[in-house]
Amino acid sequence: MEKLIFATNNQHKVDEIRVVLGNIFDIITLGEAGIDIDIPEPHKTLEANATEKSFTIYKLTNNNCFSEDTGLEVDSLNGEPGVNSARYAGDERSFEANIDKLLDNLKTSVNRTARFRTIISLILNGEEKQFEGICEGIILKERRGINGFGYDSVFTPDGSNKTFAEMHLEEILTDHAYCEQKAATTCITLIQRYSDKEKLVKELSPIVTEEWGHFRLVLAELHKRKLQLGKQRKDVYVNKLIEFQQKGGSPDERMLDHLLTMALIEARSCERFKRLSEGLKDAYMSRFYRRFMESEAGHYTLFIELADTYCEKEKVRKRWKEWLIYEKEVMKEMEVRGDRIH
Repeated sequence: MEKLIFATNNQHKVDEIRVVLGNIFDIITLGEAGIDIDIPEPHKTLEANATEKSFTIYKLTNNNCFSEDTGLEVDSLNGEPGVNSARYAGDERSFEANIDKLLDNLKTSVNRTARFRTIISLILNGEEKQFEGICEGIILKERRGINGFGYDSVFTPDGSNKTFAEMHLEEILTDHAYCEQKAATTCITLIQRYSDKEKLVKELSPIVTEEWGHFRLVLAELHKRKLQLGKQRKDVYVNKLIEFQQKGGSPDERMLDHLLTMALIEARSCERFKRLSEGLKDAYMSRFYRRFMESEAGHYTLFIELADTYCEKEKVRKRWKEWLIYEKEVMKEMEVRGDRIH
């Protein structure tokens, strides 16, 4: 696994990036790399500060690395606090003092639109690439939530009625529960639709039981943590896959698409569980998602095997490639969300 130094002393950011990347890279903190410096941020733009930090570490270590600089830009404050977000209320970098100053400066403002803007500077083999991420939202008039850091307790992203500080394990567990429920009911539907396919019925029957058991496990985890099962959200990814299924053609061609759709869903769920199992610092939750990952890996291969059983293998491979090309385009358009399984 390739080592990548993250040029930050902010443990919150390190924890978040490890969850996102899983084991794609071995993320090394400055402390783990033996670097005990406070990297300066002297510039007036996020881009310049990100570059400053990444090249500082690269020159010290000659190792691939990356940095980020994030600013909260509030429209009615002409983009403040922006590049000064961490030191908005002073060099002490107090989250609470920064929020107090922000709310005070906005107390007479009607327009409270804002955005978090992040610049990532990635250096690979001495060459820099920059990436930008933007999250639009509004600033509330008071704090809400106990999780997160920085301005999370007063920022509500577009499309949500919760602040970042209110978004936590409840959302991912809720989404996970409904994914397991839908997997079970979809297998039941396939058994009913293709009841003449003996192997399909035999192989999917225990999957129904297993998926429903997973649903109950997630519900138990919510209950144990005194969390609520939220409302089921619209699954954009799955709905897009359904749109690609053949509506005409032969019954076997339609069955092939149903099986390949399930194979994709199970494969992506497995990938998500893998990321969670490797990125979560909570040892219990890491094991919790490792268990689901191992199960979903077997489900993915089963749906491919069933497709090979009832359709010509050459046709299966050809259609599978078409599905992967289509899915790639779908995923390019989708918003990356940390509170969803897919």
